[in-house]
Amino acid sequence: MALFADLDVADHALGGKARSLAQLRARGLPTPRGFVITDRLFRAVTPTVLPKQLEIAALDAAATALRAAPWPDGFAAELTARLDALGAARLSVRSSFAGEDDPAALAPGVFESRVDVPRA
Repeated sequence: MALFADLDVADHALGGKARSLAQLRARGLPTPRGFVITDRLFRAVTPTVLPKQLEIAALDAAATALRAAPWPDGFAAELTARLDALGAARLSVRSSFAGEDDPAALAPGVFESRVDVPRA
């Protein structure tokens, strides 16, 4: 299972922000170096920790369960290798999903962007 993707315009698994960066890069414009952790990671982790139907009142418990869930085999090693390749001590991180820019799938406040995140 591939849990990572490069910023490639042809990859439909990219979220809207990653796809926009890939399009800018394809046009020769400067973009930050980076990679994407695909939704396959979420799909690999959630069946074991989340119920099929989530009620709003259960979101805090779901977030706690996700934070405690084990990573799939090989994920940590590949993440380390990709971070090594970037060579950055501090990063910008954006949560996203492939359909976030679909007007029927908007979820204000669900996704986060963080800057100056320590590599550890």
